[in-house]
Amino acid sequence: MIKMLPISYQKPLKHKSNHKHLVSFDNHQNYAVHFLHAGEEKALMNEWIAYCIAKYMGIPVPEVQIIEIPKIFLEEIPDLNTNKQHYLSKKQFANLYLEETIPLNEAEAGHISNVEDLAKVVVFDYWLCNTNRTHQNVMLKNESPGVYHCWLMDHSEIFSSISWTAADLENLPETVLNNVTHQTLANYIPNEKKFIEQIEVIQTIPTLLLEEILSLIPEEWKISEEEQKNVLKTLNYRRHKVIPRVINQFINEIYSPLLKNRK
Repeated sequence: MIKMLPISYQKPLKHKSNHKHLVSFDNHQNYAVHFLHAGEEKALMNEWIAYCIAKYMGIPVPEVQIIEIPKIFLEEIPDLNTNKQHYLSKKQFANLYLEETIPLNEAEAGHISNVEDLAKVVVFDYWLCNTNRTHQNVMLKNESPGVYHCWLMDHSEIFSSISWTAADLENLPETVLNNVTHQTLANYIPNEKKFIEQIEVIQTIPTLLLEEILSLIPEEWKISEEEQKNVLKTLNYRRHKVIPRVINQFINEIYSPLLKNRK
């Protein structure tokens, strides 16, 4: 964790939970700070797990820091009442705020410069059971006229929930999701080999690395040893038993028909 101090509060950010705020820090950067909140106890650890795995896979995600917000600064943040359960942890999840981006569905016809990353996103989402992939969290940053770089964000709902239990992990979907955003991304992917390559990538991630990712979750976010074991078991089971079958189903039912329509 890099020591960063907040300098000024900017604004609340649109987010399903309403607990994400834009804050300027002393490194002259703006970060979207996601606060731990009662009823959403797994949100920040989900973000951390997803960020670490995404970085390993080479998925474009904004830089992340686990930061501490001084209590005195909290008074500047609207709707954050320290006397209630809005502030459950000194440590919060902050990702670098990307300026001047647009959601995937608002882009005019153009070229995505990092198209090689899009199959990674689909496999990543199915592996982590990210049921909250929308056009609003696939962001495009204009690099030049008609050329965009794709960025991914907002992974608080991997494992299908911001407050999952061990029982939830045992009952995650194991079939193709009805997800319009995945269909949009699939339109850019040149061939099905890209999906197969990413299955091989996730299956060769060392289990020790996954264990280390889980071990670095702050104690204040309260993931128990048993929950860590459950998450590890789920990740290993899904990448070896579920993903090859589901991605093959996705290719046959979603990707191949789209590919035929392109020709």
